[in-house]
Amino acid sequence: MIKNFDLYNKYTLDQNWTEICRLSGGELRITDVREEIAALPNLIEHNEIVLFLMSGVSNELSAADPIVAGGHTWLVVLTNWRLVFVNFRSYSGYTDVLSIPLDRLDAVSASFHSEIGDFIVNSGMRVVCINSCNGHSVTLMTRLVNEGERVLSINLSGFKGDRSDLVGQLQVLAELFAQGTLTDSEFTLAKAKLIGG
Repeated sequence: MIKNFDLYNKYTLDQNWTEICRLSGGELRITDVREEIAALPNLIEHNEIVLFLMSGVSNELSAADPIVAGGHTWLVVLTNWRLVFVNFRSYSGYTDVLSIPLDRLDAVSASFHSEIGDFIVNSGMRVVCINSCNGHSVTLMTRLVNEGERVLSINLSGFKGDRSDLVGQLQVLAELFAQGTLTDSEFTLAKAKLIGG
């Protein structure tokens, strides 16, 4: 469960990616993703909160690039509303970015072998596989993404009135929380999603 949501927000504003990972129980290994991490502040939107980061290799995301054969190291970033995949191509100076909103995900899964894992995301239109990740990081990322998906799938159809009424939507969330339908962290994430737009 995501706790200390205010700290995630503070560390996002401070660009303290290492502490964000520690809050979630993980560790950020920045050796191979320094350029990707340097690009991250320009990719995070206003009111977006980073919840976890990890890195791995993808052959599939690089398959469209005829210049380089083999896999590229990608930074995978979970925020309060999307997954962001970032790769810096040092030979050209370009940064590749793939963004998938959590509410567009069909499935997220992980596979493990010893201490290495693969992170697989299916958005219906595209399947992304990030290989050779730290196994513990894959476990954490998968759990956190699934938690985020659950929060975003909350049905606010019980809300009567104009859907643009933020106060009414927040009241519905408060009722779901009071009924025990949402955990503390799910309520906080859903509230941040509504407020952040």
